Amino acid sequence: GSSGVLQRKSKTLAVCIVRTVWCFPVRSYIENGIVRARSVLTASAMGQLNPELLAYRLDFAGILVWLLKDAGWSMRCPLLALPAASIAVGIEGSAIAALWQLESRCEIIHRIVVFLWLIGNVVWAAAEFFFGRGLPVFDLACTWYHGPILGFNAVAYDWAVRLTQSIFACGLVILVLYYSSLVRSHMAQKRAFQSTVPVEKPGCVNTARSFAVRVPPVVCDLLFIGPWLAKDFLWTCNFFWCAVPCVALVVMLAVNSMLTIGGQRPKIMLMWVLANFMWMYAELMTDDVYLWPRIVTGIILVSAAALAFVGLLSGSKPLAGETN
Repeated sequence: GSSGVLQRKSKTLAVCIVRTVWCFPVRSYIENGIVRARSVLTASAMGQLNPELLAYRLDFAGILVWLLKDAGWSMRCPLLALPAASIAVGIEGSAIAALWQLESRCEIIHRIVVFLWLIGNVVWAAAEFFFGRGLPVFDLACTWYHGPILGFNAVAYDWAVRLTQSIFACGLVILVLYYSSLVRSHMAQKRAFQSTVPVEKPGCVNTARSFAVRVPPVVCDLLFIGPWLAKDFLWTCNFFWCAVPCVALVVMLAVNSMLTIGGQRPKIMLMWVLANFMWMYAELMTDDVYLWPRIVTGIILVSAAALAFVGLLSGSKPLAGETN
């Protein structure tokens, strides 16, 4: 009948599309990526993977699954968000364990704060998926979403959000204490240095440069965690306008990295924070009345995940600025 003819035509069209795509450079990209991934895995198994490359691979793997988690969370898809969140936490925990003796204290502290941020996000996402935060209009438009897994429970959700805020606050306190100790140490060394310098040469100390040396270059890729953590904390408190400066600071850090360092990571971070801003605006300012902000957020996050996948498979040596 007509349905059989339509089905055969659809199969023919699908085969033609697959063959056409496979004939383009996409095929070579995929094959090269598989070959490179195999070579990296072989080198890792033989103990030839250096610490910088190990950190690079772990970071991009974590970013990839975390972007998928955010895409699933923003689009109300627990089957994608919850497994991806668990994998991301496992990867970051493995990164801390593997790099504990290899990286500096500054890098490890930032990694611990990133880990706390991930844990807080897992608790927050799980609270929405298991207990719900209400019934926004967006949920009604998602045919794949059938409401909270354990049913609506406002009390449980509020407790989970408070736990999330406590975890975020711990991360912020760690950063504040660490940066304060850096400032105190820097000021003490500055006074000690100036005491040995003649009074007529007060301008021989470059304060900004000497302080910047204390932060390893690889930590520059992790500096986003402070304002991003503050943004998420304010998001849980429903303080949209207070979170906007934090978003702007993350954007400036990402743009600065794009201009000075380059590579895939700054582009991914920029796309990520812009998608988060649209998501936060839709949730806090419009109560998800419109469907399109969530759709655009999901598209941006999936696109950023594709870039992260490319970065994960891009050669056996990290690019400049992508060692973290």
